[in-house]
Amino acid sequence: SAGCAPTTAPPIGLIATGPAMANAEEAPSSSMSSMYQPSAVTDTSVDKRWYTAPNHQGDEPARAVISVPLQTQRGTWSGVLAYSHRQPGALGIEQLPLMESIAGQVAVALENELLRQQQRVQSMHAEALARAAQAMTRTLDEKELHQIVVAQVYEAFQPNGVVLLQWEPVSNAFMPVALQVAPKEAPADRDDSVPAAIGRA
Repeated sequence: SAGCAPTTAPPIGLIATGPAMANAEEAPSSSMSSMYQPSAVTDTSVDKRWYTAPNHQGDEPARAVISVPLQTQRGTWSGVLAYSHRQPGALGIEQLPLMESIAGQVAVALENELLRQQQRVQSMHAEALARAAQAMTRTLDEKELHQIVVAQVYEAFQPNGVVLLQWEPVSNAFMPVALQVAPKEAPADRDDSVPAAIGRA
C-alpha cells in the first residue's frame, strides 16, 4: 500500500528519523542526523525506529515500510510518501531510488496546486477591491462608503467579523462607524448597534 501524509501524524506507525522520534531514548544516535532522509524498515517488529500504536500491537498491518520525504523546489518539506507491505522483507533500500523519483513528482504536483490556490485567493482579493472601488464611485454618503468597505473586506477574507474604526480627536477614542459579523458569531438577541468606543488606556 502507499500513502502520502504529513510527517507528524501517520495513522498507525511511523519511521522516526529525527528529533520527534517516538523511541528516542532507544534509537541510535545516527538517526538524529538523518532527519528528512529516505528510510527503509524491512521488519517493523524488530526495528526500533518504527512505532506501533498500542491498539495495533497484535495486528500490525505494515511489516515492511519505505518512506521518502517530500521536498518542494523551494526547499521546504511538505510531507512524506510511504509504501508499506504486510510481508516482512518485501520492501527495502533497493526500492528507494524509485520511491525518490515518485516523491519528486508528487512534491512538484503539491507545490503546483498550492500555487494555484494562492493565485485563486489573490484573484478573489483583487476582484473584491475592484468591486469596492466601483461601488464607492456610486455614492458620496460617508456612512454608505464605510459599510461598503466593511462588506468588501468581509467578503474577501471571510473573518468572524469586521469593524471599521474612526479616530475622534474630541473624544480621544476610536469610534466604530461600520460593522459586519458572521451569522454564526451573532447572538440571536443581538441588536445591530455599533460597539462601544475604543480609547487610549
